[in-house]
Amino acid sequence: MSNMTRYGIIGAGMMAQEHIQNIYLLEDAAVTAVCDPVRSSLTWAESTIKNIEGANPEGVQYFTDHRDMLEKADVDAVIIASPNFTHIDILRDTMQTGVAHLVEKPLCTTLEDALEIEERVKNSDSLFWVGLEYRYMPPVARMIERAHAGDVGAMQMLSIREHRFPFLPKVGNWNRFNKNTGGTFVEKCCHFFDLMRFILQDEPVAVMGMGGMAVNHLNEEYGGAKPDIFDHGFAVVEFAGGAKAQLDLCMFAEGSENQEEITLVGDTAKLEVKIPEGVITHMPRRPKNPVKEEVTVDEAVLAAGSHLLPAPRLRKRAKERHASQGQRPRRSHVCADGFGGADLHDGTPLGGDERTGLAARSSSRGGPCRTAGSAEHRERSHPSRCGAGRAAPAALSAGEAGSRRSGLHRLHAGASNQLPAAGDAWHGWPCGRIPDNATEYRPDAKRSA
Repeated sequence: MSNMTRYGIIGAGMMAQEHIQNIYLLEDAAVTAVCDPVRSSLTWAESTIKNIEGANPEGVQYFTDHRDMLEKADVDAVIIASPNFTHIDILRDTMQTGVAHLVEKPLCTTLEDALEIEERVKNSDSLFWVGLEYRYMPPVARMIERAHAGDVGAMQMLSIREHRFPFLPKVGNWNRFNKNTGGTFVEKCCHFFDLMRFILQDEPVAVMGMGGMAVNHLNEEYGGAKPDIFDHGFAVVEFAGGAKAQLDLCMFAEGSENQEEITLVGDTAKLEVKIPEGVITHMPRRPKNPVKEEVTVDEAVLAAGSHLLPAPRLRKRAKERHASQGQRPRRSHVCADGFGGADLHDGTPLGGDERTGLAARSSSRGGPCRTAGSAEHRERSHPSRCGAGRAAPAALSAGEAGSRRSGLHRLHAGASNQLPAAGDAWHGWPCGRIPDNATEYRPDAKRSA
């Protein structure tokens, strides 16, 4: 086990199943512990691991309290995939251990909690990373690489459109309320505020926006409370260097041909990428001559995030594919809607820029070691408190504050159009307490017609 990175998973819902499947696409990583207060979620994780070729189910310990896991399990890294509002209390415990962290986005649900974790990270030598994975999708990473190489000239305008399906149901319906998620612009849109800062390489100075509930969840009621999460909205952000960015979100547009469309306009050209189409179009001002580039993604990586291909075939398919090409297994992650990211063949990220990928190996002592990088690079790639002051929404900080470039094998977060199975997500009850009625998934919403 000296060369094996051992992962502990905290939160065993849908996202955790994708993390688990991705971990076993690697040759030198394994899950050794899983924690969830809901037994059906633990059963789900156990089933996933048992069905993965090459996994060692007997080597995995299961816990209902993350504190027990930290005390008794052998882990080098933890993945926190529990509901958003549970992150802060879990992190206060895990950050005392010195293990590497990958925390599902958003980091926390309030600005105060996010800033607390930022301070803890600053005073820690442990690797810490927040799962804002959109920047690592191969089509997006390629677009960013081209933009930073000067393909549009001086960047002036950035537009991000996401037209997608509604929020998926979760056990206990915790994701229907702002107090649990941080609100839609934190829960969902932190991805896009991260992209704005990363693409433009600048900090916001002013923000304006609007949103609301127009279509989704209007007739739902849970324990006498009605959902309050937005299903659409706009945000416009001005950056210090003068560039402008906008976000267009609609969560009742699942019929869209592409879910995400990102457009960047500079003083010499325009770049556009569409997801899941995976096509980048470069459109120079003069001469007018649009040129398309298609970015492909490893099939095994796509499958790991799709919920459509059975887990036992994932690792076998990846090994067969790369063996036929004379390649080492790829260290890739799976992003939202099954798009893989940061393709790390020999530790070199997609596009040759260290900022587009994360890689580390276990040290001789069995723990993760930090990847090398210049001080200047570390400063650029360390998302810190945004400089927008009171004008910036909490999403800009709550989604990112305290993030540090991680040495985990790679980012491997994902999402899916598929409805969750029994035991998905977290009921929101404290670790260690399992309600009698928490063993099965129940769509307990009362609908008023």
